[in-house]
Formats: sequence, C-alpha cells, structure tokens
Amino acid sequence: TSIAFGKKEAAVDGNVYRIYTRLYADDTEISKTAFQRNVRETVKEALPEEAGRFNQALMDLGALICIPNGEPHCSVCPVAEFCKARKHGTMQCYPVKKTKKERKLEQRTIFVIECQGKYMIRKRPEKGLLAGMWELPGQEQHMSLEEIRDWTAEWDLSGDIQLLGRAKHIFSHVEWHMLGYGIHLRDIPEQLRSQGIFCDAQTLREQYSIPTAFAYYLQSL
Repeated sequence: TSIAFGKKEAAVDGNVYRIYTRLYADDTEISKTAFQRNVRETVKEALPEEAGRFNQALMDLGALICIPNGEPHCSVCPVAEFCKARKHGTMQCYPVKKTKKERKLEQRTIFVIECQGKYMIRKRPEKGLLAGMWELPGQEQHMSLEEIRDWTAEWDLSGDIQLLGRAKHIFSHVEWHMLGYGIHLRDIPEQLRSQGIFCDAQTLREQYSIPTAFAYYLQSL
C-alpha cells in the first residue's frame, strides 16, 4: 500500500523478517503472531515520510544482500555495523522457522479375506485416523506367512493364503507401509462375522466408501 499509494504503512514480508532476526540476533520462531506484530511495529516506528521507498529498500536489501540461501553479502550491507548476527558470525542461524514434524512410520498387514465371492470389511474406531470409516481388516506390524498361518488357525479359518505384495500410503502425519495377504476361505466362522461384514465387490465399491489407503489391495477384488 505504501509503495503503490504513498501511504505511511509498514510493508513486512519474509525478507524483512530475515533482516530483523539477523540484525537483532532474534531467535524467536518467525511464524509466531507476537513476533510478526513486533517486527511490524519496529518498522513502522522507523518509517520516514517517503515510506514507499523505505519499504522497497528493505525488501531489496533482503532479496539482494541479506539473502536467504547461501552466504549473505555483508560487506556491502548498509546496516552491517549494527548487525548482531554478523558480529557473532551466526547469520545462517536466522531466521528461526518452525520445523516440520516428521511423519510417523507404521507397518501394517492388510488382509483381503474372501469367501464365495464376498469380501470382508470392518469399521474403524470412531476416534483417530480414518475415524468411523470402512476398511479392509488388518493388524499392526508386518506378519510373515508363518505368522499368518498361526493367525488363521487361531481364528479357526480354513482356506488358502496368497501374498499380495507391498504398498505405501502417506497421510499428513503418518506413513503406512503395508504388506497384504489374500485369504480365501471355504466358510466363514461366526466369530469372524461378528468382526465386520461380507459383501461382493460391486456392492463394496458402490455402497461403501473405502479410504484410498487401501486402493492397491482393492484392485485384487
């Protein structure tokens, strides 16, 4: 606004935040509202009558001299003698940005359980990731073929087991690394029926919304 219309207002952007943090060796995380307000007030107090030219000069200083990547050109900086970061050689430490939280990696074993052309799906818990949605059943951690055989015996499941391969799905904060098995049953024990529902592939696709996390294994239906 000050640049376009000559109004005496502070124009603050990432360049200005970078200059400010280096000038004052301020290690406050720059996305914080209080920090941004403080920078804006500081710039506003320093504004001369020709605010537009001043704001433009600040942005140019950040873009061309007090640069974000690589070594800043301190030798030609007009405020270098006042810069605390330059004095201590810590220019690259500023500004301090919010670190991205690393995704949690989770291993999962996915079961495509089929009996007489019908496939098992179950509802996820009402809280947490994919809350209340239908899913292919599974277990945490990767299971070996031997562990799958033990699991089917524990549930009194009689049928053939087929390795379906690996797949990966990335959520915003968690990453699933999946290993899938097809389990073809001769009949469905009552205890398994109580864990979900069985329906044919067409009904499953048309009437139930299965998260895309399971897309790789839904292809086998």
